[in-house]
Amino acid sequence: RQTSGPLPQVAAVPLQRLYLEPLFAPPFAVRDDDAGELFSILMECYTSLGYGNKKVGLRDAIIEQCPASPLRSAAFQRLALMAMDGGDEEQAWQAFQKAMADNPHDVSHSFLEVQLHMAAGQLEQAGQRADFWYRKLCKQGVGEDEDIMRLLGRLRDDPLAAQTGLECSAMDDAGLELGQWLAAVASRPPRPYDLKAEEMPDFDGHGTGIAPDAIPSLLLTPASLQKVEDEWSQLCSLEKPFGTQFAVNADGGELWQQEVELCQFLQDHPEAFDSLSILDDLLAVVEMHPMFPAPGLVRSLFLPLLERAEAILDATVQAADDGRVLPWLFDENRDGLRSLVRQVLYWEENREVLRFQASAEKLLALNPHDNHGIRGLLINVLLAAGQDEKALQLSDNFPQDMLADVAYGRVLALFRLGRKAEAGVALAAALERMPKVPRYLYQKRIAQPELSPYGISIGGDDQAWEYREEMRDVWLDSDGALAWLKRQEKKIRN
Repeated sequence: RQTSGPLPQVAAVPLQRLYLEPLFAPPFAVRDDDAGELFSILMECYTSLGYGNKKVGLRDAIIEQCPASPLRSAAFQRLALMAMDGGDEEQAWQAFQKAMADNPHDVSHSFLEVQLHMAAGQLEQAGQRADFWYRKLCKQGVGEDEDIMRLLGRLRDDPLAAQTGLECSAMDDAGLELGQWLAAVASRPPRPYDLKAEEMPDFDGHGTGIAPDAIPSLLLTPASLQKVEDEWSQLCSLEKPFGTQFAVNADGGELWQQEVELCQFLQDHPEAFDSLSILDDLLAVVEMHPMFPAPGLVRSLFLPLLERAEAILDATVQAADDGRVLPWLFDENRDGLRSLVRQVLYWEENREVLRFQASAEKLLALNPHDNHGIRGLLINVLLAAGQDEKALQLSDNFPQDMLADVAYGRVLALFRLGRKAEAGVALAAALERMPKVPRYLYQKRIAQPELSPYGISIGGDDQAWEYREEMRDVWLDSDGALAWLKRQEKKIRN
């Protein structure tokens, strides 16, 4: 049970696991300072082998059963990282403080604190804390040539570049050259596309779905970019995604092995930064990076590409200044719209509510048909923020919608605006399409139905459950809404 002495050079991960596991069986009688490092190696073995439950189980067992020690400190460090990855910042910082209390002289706390700030998007704080730890460790006699000091120095001087470098190093520095190219072309002013007005088809006599004063248009690639795009497509054999999907049928590893060749082309053709098609391809490639969505890759590669595509669309629409819309129906518009959808979903996933709302409203203004269903996310955000008039206006654009968020969001908006008679009419219409939602809202407890990985069934229990999970708290916070819903449903059904 003693861990002193060097770890045998066992290269195979399964053999490392077999060697290390006996050292960490309860009651965790591991006493020396190597215990934390050995625990970290075992946890990486579990990660490589896909043993997620074993990893969490060992971590929690050490935290619960082991006394204050370097080993328990290492377990708290692991909890901090996993909590931050899961979006629980409060738990992450609590675990970090406990890790420091259990082993206050461990220099690895310095890097962990900076990592947590980076993961939370706090670049300025990350650089400040890297500087603090660098100076503190210098006073404690840690040499400037030590690995931890060199790392802290890079994080202090340029937190984003240092973090990106660490993430790219996991795959032979894949991503560094693309980041350098993006930095070099960042100052290029966005070049607007030409627009061509195009008639929308009238589907089955139901109209075009476009406002009468709007002008449906195609994005036309500038003539100066057509040759560059043709040469790029020969070099980067990447098919466009099918329909509204984002995934492409390609091997991300092979594409990243081409990075030097692809980036040489980009360096020779800075105008590629003006192409919505090439930006769309690069976004797909970044999403296939093994470390994506690590924070450095997101901020150095993903977001700059998204911002560039948005800037080109903004410049294009502003130059026209005549009510243009860019329907997804037209293939020519999909590269630009797909980038904007990516941006909307990124802000939503990262709980950037104001940015999400602004991007989503821009997207729906450009593509009123909303082929990606962003309206459901947007109406929920509007209602949660008390923007009932805006929520109602949004629902006006999608009558007979099959998204529970829109149909029942309309009901809630009308109720909160005091228009209860109209809310009752909207509820009756929603009940015809999705009759199970009210019960899932007003019942305090209800069993989760079986959920399919392939999507939801319109009008089914799974759709009602998902709406409950997303919006019941908002209904609860709306004074009298659930009681009214229950009474009104009974009245309509009778």
